[in-house]
Amino acid sequence: MKMACAFAIVVALLGADPPAAPTGLAATTPVNGRVNLAWNSVAGVSGYNVYRAPVSAGNHVKLNGPLITATSTVDFTVTAGTPYFYVVRSVNSSQEESVNSSEVTATPTGTDTTAPAAPTITSSSRKTKDSTPSTTGTAEPGSTVLLYAGSTQIGSTTAAPTGAWTIGNPSSLGSDGLYAITARARDAALNLSSYSTAINITLDTISPAAPTGTRTTRYWNCVDVEWFASTSNDVAGYKVERKTASGAWTLLNTTNLIHGTRYRDSTATNGTTYFYRVIAVDDALEN
Repeated sequence: MKMACAFAIVVALLGADPPAAPTGLAATTPVNGRVNLAWNSVAGVSGYNVYRAPVSAGNHVKLNGPLITATSTVDFTVTAGTPYFYVVRSVNSSQEESVNSSEVTATPTGTDTTAPAAPTITSSSRKTKDSTPSTTGTAEPGSTVLLYAGSTQIGSTTAAPTGAWTIGNPSSLGSDGLYAITARARDAALNLSSYSTAINITLDTISPAAPTGTRTTRYWNCVDVEWFASTSNDVAGYKVERKTASGAWTLLNTTNLIHGTRYRDSTATNGTTYFYRVIAVDDALEN
């Protein structure tokens, strides 16, 4: 009797080797209640994680959120006279960490009386109908960013380890008008920076006047729609919408606003009754 034998071969797929640990970790303690950390770069890695423990070779806890892509950072969350122990691990594109670097220790001294640098607002000056406009920028990592409209604080957040920050839903600006938006940074020792350079936000929540005199001219499988321009002086363009007797309104110019007062609907079909309306859009993109 013949027998067929099947052999199962199990192959263990091993991932790439973890990255090398950073070298040259050094900690310095300027007399400002902070610890400055720096290390040598590791080729081919995506970034670094910094860990701190209260005792040597103790339970190191990660300090950063997102990966640190530079080869230095500052620990602001320290108490003068308390020793801290640090290690750094490199991280590759597969999110694998290296072993710990050599451990270093630092004992911050003094009281931090140095104000952080003024934040930078990277959002642009603009006109908007949004009374709670989002603002982004950069500031000292770990600092609290305070956002102002004029002299009124309208929001706050904490700058990421990269220094980036966003305040996406501040308090309402108020009535329509021009607002100077600035930011200040406050560090853990409550030192306040100077104000950033301002950007200007113009709040405009009033819809433009509707165009008038809408009229149509029908052709073979197309319809020309014409209208008289809105009397508002801040109109950016127009939208044309269409529906059938029982249908919903559908926007026809889905890519760009119409900058004239005429639009050709080349998607019309002979024998179908259509209804058209034209909507003015101002430069705050308010219908």
